[in-house]
Amino acid sequence: MKSRRILLIGFALVAVMLVALMALTTPGKYSRRSQRLPDGSWLKIVAISYGTNHAFTLPKSKPWRRLLVAQLPRSLTARLGWWETGGSIELSPSPGESSLAVFTACELARRRSFSSSPQMVLCDDQGVRYDSAFAGAVAGGFDGKHDWKLVGWQVSKIPHDSKRLRVEFSELAADRTNRQQVAEFFIPNPLVRAAKQ
Repeated sequence: MKSRRILLIGFALVAVMLVALMALTTPGKYSRRSQRLPDGSWLKIVAISYGTNHAFTLPKSKPWRRLLVAQLPRSLTARLGWWETGGSIELSPSPGESSLAVFTACELARRRSFSSSPQMVLCDDQGVRYDSAFAGAVAGGFDGKHDWKLVGWQVSKIPHDSKRLRVEFSELAADRTNRQQVAEFFIPNPLVRAAKQ
């Protein structure tokens, strides 16, 4: 009788944990904020900012999250964006100018992952290219399980009429001449949101 009760409690805890993980990994309102790159790395948009000063700090993990990170598979913790260490980066446009900053965290499959001249291209929702940027501010580290890189990308030419923006990430292909797209995200356009307020 007692072992049956323990078994039922164990199953209930596992069920609650699975429901919580499913809720955390469900795609957001605009697009998936985390994508697997061709080499097995995970790229995640962790913040978007519009204005004259941009900063992002990767928060230090809470004790319960550190416990889960130690137990869960690396691919799942990378997709959730759970690291044990923190980091921060800042970006500023030219004086008197506003810009859009996109902050990404990349959980690297290998040390050289997503490092072959990575570039971000900003397009409207129809695919018309407006601006591009190479990595601005970069921070990174290794926490014993994850080799990660936090990158800030900054562009100033932003479409005013598109509700969503397409953000493409690419890097040099193996021939070191052509670029290959490795990820694509859709994000809300902060200019459209600001005009409505």
